[in-house]
Amino acid sequence: MPPRPTAAQLVYGSAAVVVSTLVLLLLTQARSVAGVGFVATAALGLGVLVAVTAAEQPLHSTRAR
Repeated sequence: MPPRPTAAQLVYGSAAVVVSTLVLLLLTQARSVAGVGFVATAALGLGVLVAVTAAEQPLHSTRAR
């Protein structure tokens, strides 16, 4: 069973989806169903990418100094 996403991953991924959707819709001025669908798909992919990379980067170093 794969590990569950952390709260930080969910927040970062969701924020990336919302922000990138708004920005892409404003930049492309998509009005057709296909255009909006493409923007939504691209934003969802970006959100997943952000959530996955957030899991790979530790927040702080656990190494003793």
